[in-house]
Amino acid sequence: MSQRTARPDSRRLGVRRLRRRAALREAAYLGALLACAGAAYGVIVLLPSKLKTRRLQAEHTRRAEQVDALRASIDALRRDTRALQDDPWTVERTLRARLGFLRPGEQVVQVDSGRSGASPPPAPAPDRDG
Repeated sequence: MSQRTARPDSRRLGVRRLRRRAALREAAYLGALLACAGAAYGVIVLLPSKLKTRRLQAEHTRRAEQVDALRASIDALRRDTRALQDDPWTVERTLRARLGFLRPGEQVVQVDSGRSGASPPPAPAPDRDG
């Protein structure tokens, strides 16, 4: 009798093992399917969003730098405006620099910045006609 009782137990064990293997195989397939779905979601949805976010962050940084430069320019213009309204010497310097104004009796002396003061000007070319 012990042999008869052993056979049904061994059959039950075999069936249980097959069911366990089938369940593990289904779980592995389900895990692989979820991994593929996650990868597809990442490529289709998350990657473009991440690239767009990086592009927008770079644009934001560039625009913030432009805003800072414009604010600095506005501050400089405000200082210049106050100086032109309040300081007569600033008005005179500006008129001289931008428009070339002179006081009575002053003369303009132009300096050629291309040559150094140590070398003499080039000699005129000799006349070959004569």
